[in-house]
Amino acid sequence: MNFSQINFKDKRILIGGALAIVVTGGLLFWGTHRKANILTGDDFKYTITGYNKRGDFDIDDLKLAKHIATVIAEKDKVPETVITKILDSSSSSDIMDGDNAKDYLEYNSSSLTGDDRDKVAKFIQDIQGVSVYTNNDNDKKTTEGTSQYFDTDERELKNGDKVTVEVKAPSDSPIKSTTKTFKIKGLKQPQTVKLSSLYKHLSLYASGIEGTDFQKAKVKFANKPKYLHLHYVNNPKLVKDTKLKNGQVVQVNTKAWAKYLNNQFDNKHFVVDKPLSFKVSGLASKKQLDYSQVIKKANSYIEDLYSDTEIAKGGPTAIYADYNERDNDYSMSLYYPLSKRSTYLTDNKYSELTIFHFKLKDNKFVASKNTDEIHGYEEEISKDTKNYIRIK
Repeated sequence: MNFSQINFKDKRILIGGALAIVVTGGLLFWGTHRKANILTGDDFKYTITGYNKRGDFDIDDLKLAKHIATVIAEKDKVPETVITKILDSSSSSDIMDGDNAKDYLEYNSSSLTGDDRDKVAKFIQDIQGVSVYTNNDNDKKTTEGTSQYFDTDERELKNGDKVTVEVKAPSDSPIKSTTKTFKIKGLKQPQTVKLSSLYKHLSLYASGIEGTDFQKAKVKFANKPKYLHLHYVNNPKLVKDTKLKNGQVVQVNTKAWAKYLNNQFDNKHFVVDKPLSFKVSGLASKKQLDYSQVIKKANSYIEDLYSDTEIAKGGPTAIYADYNERDNDYSMSLYYPLSKRSTYLTDNKYSELTIFHFKLKDNKFVASKNTDEIHGYEEEISKDTKNYIRIK
């Protein structure tokens, strides 16, 4: 029977059957080769939180990584029991870089068939080929290289910014290469805080010897506002903090401090509305230094070391101080002139004695701890005045 002999009803049945076969085949082909858009659907979750200019865009990276892995595992026909164990992780990076799958393959290789081992190996290769980039459109785009990239957040955002998420995958991947842009909105406005509102809580603390590098001058909180108690906040710094003298007015670097505070607080914006300065006080006067305790200690040591005829009368000719920042104390070097040389003496004219661990209190050097740490030498007076100050 040829086609012309078939009645009209039978022809419709044949044509309908042929169309059904074509459609079914097309659906099967599409189902086999279709790519998943991972930036849509219930498995793609993101949040926009924070304050204007300090906003955060965050994708649920673990959920996204598990979605990508599930799609690839289905394509590579990895057994469901295997992929379930591979995805039993709280680390998106361990999933995306294949580390979880590698570990599973290493520790369970003997219990897997050769075919399943090949499927897991293919899964590792395929998931390592997928990258996710997240960029603020106002910034330079992340450099794309040959290695995998999985970036799911963006920081320091303001209302009106646009964040673009880009997915890149090989042509044979079940993951679709695509991009999606999100407009940032709904960020709260930070509270504006005048920097001068903090000035009443600050004081200048100065110690050491005025006019020298052997001093400390720092601005510190005498007390803190309540909102600062929960934060560790660095103190503001002086524009100049060395070689200060009592009565000198020093300026605080308020601009740098406001910038620092703005980096510490998302919900506040600090603005410099007034300058801040302090008058220096509390430094020891070099002319009024009392080092009698130092000389007393040194004299007792010298008397044991030399006879009366070997040391000139009148005590030390020169005294130098060296500040030890780590221990916050001073070492004192005293020079005693030698009047007579004996067989064990050198040609030097002085005996240098260095005693450690003195603190400066109210212009007076007092022992801060055991001062039996004493070094004695015989040499000329040759202290480097950059590292020492002469107080006599």
